[in-house]
Amino acid sequence: MKTLSSLLILVFLWTANATAADATPQRELLKDAKSVMEEIMSTPDLQIPKGLIAKAKAVIIFPSMFKAGFFIGARYGTGVATVRDSQTGLWGPPSFITTLGGSFGFQFGAQAVDLVLLVMTERGIKGLLENNFTLGGDISITVGPVGRYAELGVDILLQGDMYSYSRSKGIFGGVSLKGTVIKPNLRYNRDYYNADLTPQEIMMGGAVKQLPKSSRRLIKYLNQMAPPKKAGQEKKVYQNWTDNPKYGLVPGQGARYGKQAAQRSLVVFQEGFKPRVMVQNSAPHQATKPTPQPRKPSSPLW
Repeated sequence: MKTLSSLLILVFLWTANATAADATPQRELLKDAKSVMEEIMSTPDLQIPKGLIAKAKAVIIFPSMFKAGFFIGARYGTGVATVRDSQTGLWGPPSFITTLGGSFGFQFGAQAVDLVLLVMTERGIKGLLENNFTLGGDISITVGPVGRYAELGVDILLQGDMYSYSRSKGIFGGVSLKGTVIKPNLRYNRDYYNADLTPQEIMMGGAVKQLPKSSRRLIKYLNQMAPPKKAGQEKKVYQNWTDNPKYGLVPGQGARYGKQAAQRSLVVFQEGFKPRVMVQNSAPHQATKPTPQPRKPSSPLW
């Protein structure tokens, strides 16, 4: 009986330790980061364009970044970053990061903000791998386009090092990210990987040979949502929308029939991708009007 009791106690203690280890801040952060992405992408009119995520070199997610202030604001949050492998196109091991910042001006209230940053340039990647970088200073940041129709203009909208997407959970007079400092959370990385690794070693150096189980769900979701491009996917190019029978008229191209357009648009289609729109200046174009048909004489009433 004593042996059985001792065995039950050991099982209970082992289960309790396993549960405690499963509830580490890093695991909760990864779980919340996945939930943030799922919730944002579940609203078609407010989602991040998947074509933009497919072009991103890195993704940074801050679940519940806290802001509070009265004339002088403060921001604090812990997030996770992942870089796309340049060879395979797959998203790599996550690295934990921290944000600190302050801002001046009229602001009142407090809020928790879910923040997603898409890193679009090599300069943005370089900043992410350094000890710290400042948004709006070292790295340019722009509010990103949203919604299903933003896919059409993805190629002509790439203007900054990063795109930002925020979702507020409280009351605040605006969300400004300029001056926000982002730096690696070395303690979180060390505790999670059980080794002193730099962000570069984690995300690009190949130091993490096997993806930890608790981060696989987030990385799997990102890979499914924005999969790597397949070889030969961009070989077939259509220089006119009429060349590809898969597509009809593209919204936002102006009036092609019956109205004068100050610009003409060249629509380039790539097999397997959404239409890519490039606007070219040209002389006003008058669409051909239909030839009026002769009126038939009306029949007499008597």
